[in-house]
Amino acid sequence: MIKKSKTAASNEEAPKLPSKKKELEKLLDSIRSKYKDSSVVSFASEKPRSLTLWSDIPAFDGITGGFPLGRIVEFVGPESSTKSYMAYTMIARFQSEEFLSSAKKLFKDAGIAVNPEDLMPVLIDVEGTYTKEWGERVFGIDNERLIYVQPDSIEQSADIAQVFLQYPTTSLVCYDSMSYTGAKGEVEETADKDQMAINARFWNKTLRKFGGSMNKNKNIVRSLLMINSEYTKVSMYGGTELKNGIQLRLSKSLSVKFRPVGRPETVNDIVVGRNYNISTLKNKTGVPFMEDSYHMSLEDGPRKNKLNIEGQLISIASQYGIVKKSGSWYSYLGHKVQGQEALVELLSKDLTALQELKDLVYHEIEATHRA
Repeated sequence: MIKKSKTAASNEEAPKLPSKKKELEKLLDSIRSKYKDSSVVSFASEKPRSLTLWSDIPAFDGITGGFPLGRIVEFVGPESSTKSYMAYTMIARFQSEEFLSSAKKLFKDAGIAVNPEDLMPVLIDVEGTYTKEWGERVFGIDNERLIYVQPDSIEQSADIAQVFLQYPTTSLVCYDSMSYTGAKGEVEETADKDQMAINARFWNKTLRKFGGSMNKNKNIVRSLLMINSEYTKVSMYGGTELKNGIQLRLSKSLSVKFRPVGRPETVNDIVVGRNYNISTLKNKTGVPFMEDSYHMSLEDGPRKNKLNIEGQLISIASQYGIVKKSGSWYSYLGHKVQGQEALVELLSKDLTALQELKDLVYHEIEATHRA
């Protein structure tokens, strides 16, 4: 065995770190001085952790780990697949006390001089389908604290979105939807003129501009939610495809696909409910490629929508072993009942037990996506 002499070992000692660190600090200071507030240069250890906001819909939170703040998010799927329903749910959550209190602490820690009470979500309703009565009654949206934009053209909508993404008190920009209308060059031309990929080129450029605007805005919670559509391919093989360019695929941190399952449930030819599948196509803030499903019931007409929240909690709890399931029997807190509906009814009478179950489920979801 060959041993190195003490002299050789001393010659191979690494340079002293303190002096090197001082040189590095000088370099970082010079970059900060040159670019001022237009760029953030620091050690990675100083970067805040990824921030998320619960939607309070367990199936959605279970597969996503929560709605990521300060990121670009895509909801995609065919028509009538609850994309807008989930988007309006998130608008209400961005107005919630839970979000505002979290933002207050985050802003204080980051030294951001913005009053969280001034934060407001923005809905760019290209389709013009939002109704304030529905938003208030079904989702609990405060219309006095929601900025509503109904643009004349897709170019105007993009310009307005970019302005709000740079505005310091914007919390969320929700764009509904990318596929409703085309670019100006397409709209003003005759229908028989072929304009290959004109909308894709428009959105590729626009989303790159959106990304730059979000980077300039030091409000660390402002987020962009894009609602996109899925189309059936016109080919001998069929299938589906996404349009509007590839830039959204590159820019987004989270992509959630919504899809109706089976036929709607009807009673006397009246639709009373339907099942939906949701899955993550991309997730950079949690575990990717997860999926779940939920049931939407339509009680007393189509305006009173209700998701089976308790049923979602029980399904996820049984996956984590919090609720024991054997065949059609469910066991929880010493109770053993047959059928999920029976356990839902039992928990609905004991709100304390229901809250405890919710806390346990969300603890497991947090551990799954933050491990």
